[in-house]
Amino acid sequence: MNRSTAYRVSGVFHPLFLNAAGFALLFLIAPSLHRYTPQAVGLVIGLFTLSTVVLPLLAISLLRLNGMVQSMELETQQERKLPLLITALLYVSIYYLFQKLQLDFVLLRYALAASSVLIFVSLTNNFYKISLHATGVGALLGFLLKVSHFSMFDIRPLFALMCVAGGWVIAARLFAGAHSVAQIIWGLAGGFLLMWLVF
Repeated sequence: MNRSTAYRVSGVFHPLFLNAAGFALLFLIAPSLHRYTPQAVGLVIGLFTLSTVVLPLLAISLLRLNGMVQSMELETQQERKLPLLITALLYVSIYYLFQKLQLDFVLLRYALAASSVLIFVSLTNNFYKISLHATGVGALLGFLLKVSHFSMFDIRPLFALMCVAGGWVIAARLFAGAHSVAQIIWGLAGGFLLMWLVF
């Protein structure tokens, strides 16, 4: 894998995208969510995506325009501090909004777990740089393993597929020279454990 391919893989499997994909997947596999109308599902997914994908990426873009970060990749710990803080606050905000809307318990637990992962990453970044991509992969794997207990479908094929895709993403981060093996492991373990424990 060359560096160009590694960056493309990293972009497609951006941690914010992985989180949104996990949230959308809930509506297919959680029986309690099947009572929602298609319009309600679209609205809830739209609100979550706006708060956890669109607004964080917009914030990073604005910070880049103002010279506060050098690139969208956020390569250094210092560059990551403000974007991670903003993103964590947006995640917590959507959790509280879902509470106010009295959404299903499963959705609240996912929003809380995702917020916990972002808070963990934001706090850890003050002391050590971990892989955000590996954290996203770990969180999605932890989610799939946990949701398998109440899913209407056999999660094992999807879990296996995500393991392969996750390995590809991690390899891409290593080939790109973005992280050390230790930074990958800390991110993977942190994301997995927090999603498993909180969700």
